[in-house]
Amino acid sequence: MDEKIKRFSDLTPPQLPCDEKVDKDAILDTDVEWIDFQELSGSYGDFVWVIVKDPETKQILGFSTGSDVVIRKLKKAKENGYLPLVGKLVKKGRYYDII
Repeated sequence: MDEKIKRFSDLTPPQLPCDEKVDKDAILDTDVEWIDFQELSGSYGDFVWVIVKDPETKQILGFSTGSDVVIRKLKKAKENGYLPLVGKLVKKGRYYDII
């Protein structure tokens, strides 16, 4: 048994590091470099913690989303070795997408 695991909360991996946590709307309609993500589970279901790089400030920004479309595209990009990849988070009605 791993000595570091003493509580159920210890089973959750640490969040990917970032310079600043932002609301996803803060990067809407802006080209950013999508660096990495991690899949997590929360009270309302599965979501991802995403790390992006702002090309102007060079800051690493982190945010979470439960958007199925965004999660699906990130998984496909990672599986195919495409990350990091430049893209823009857009909102179409109530839904988010990466273009």
